[in-house]
Amino acid sequence: MDKEILFNHFSKVIELLEQHYVVASKKEKLLSGLREKNSDDFKNIKSLSEFATFVTEMLMQLSGDKHLYIELFTDQEDGNFLEENWLKKELESERTNNFGFTEVKVMPNNIGYMKITQFMNPDRGIDTAIAAMKMLENTDATIIDLRHNRGGYGELGEYILSYFFDDEPILLSTTHDMNIKDFQTFTHPFVVGKRKLNHPLYILINCKTGSAAEYFTYVLQAHEKAIIVGEPSAGAANRNTYYPLTDGIRLSISTGEPIVEITGSNWEGEGVIPNIKCAPEDALDKAIAHLQQSE
Repeated sequence: MDKEILFNHFSKVIELLEQHYVVASKKEKLLSGLREKNSDDFKNIKSLSEFATFVTEMLMQLSGDKHLYIELFTDQEDGNFLEENWLKKELESERTNNFGFTEVKVMPNNIGYMKITQFMNPDRGIDTAIAAMKMLENTDATIIDLRHNRGGYGELGEYILSYFFDDEPILLSTTHDMNIKDFQTFTHPFVVGKRKLNHPLYILINCKTGSAAEYFTYVLQAHEKAIIVGEPSAGAANRNTYYPLTDGIRLSISTGEPIVEITGSNWEGEGVIPNIKCAPEDALDKAIAHLQQSE
């Protein structure tokens, strides 16, 4: 591919970061590092896929921010970035992955188990979330498996975690956002079915648990509603927004910086630290064993 065309795409990355990147402590170093590049740095790149990988690695090296990356829709320069195509891709993922609720069951000793692979669009996924929670509403304990859940829509997670709080709304977090007015999130005053107050809850995580899945875990741990089992999570706290670069690729930028009310902080860079540390593949057995010991 023409190095000048690629450098123009890269220049747009810098421009978008100048306008929208939210983390003030990292912004100057990030922009300075990017501005050192010139068109010759792109002379050996042969495709949009290689460009996406090259720039994403550069963004990670300069910032350590896991919400800074380029996402590829098609490797063709004349591919279509139209927003409806990205939406079509999202809708298909929701359909084939049951809105992220890939396994819901009652295990021996009346332990509920729920595997959530992604928190998907809350407007479309709420009925599936309700059905999953209804399936487990009479269990004596619940295990929510978020291993390899990279995040998604935080709002769906906020609805599910509200089952473990009473109906009085509680301030969960305040997010400083570069694009809109700062906003706050609360537990839901209404959920369908039974709330699970004083209910044994375990959440399984690993290093691939990220973003909205970390928010879900961090909040429940901070409020002492859940015991976290596994290894530290990815450490990707910031909320991101997508911006088109050219047909076929878009740039993810951290535009929102959440602060969880009860801790005055978040999990950026550090990850959620488990209460019970173990190899991720052992997390389910460890959770069950701890639950049985606590009875």
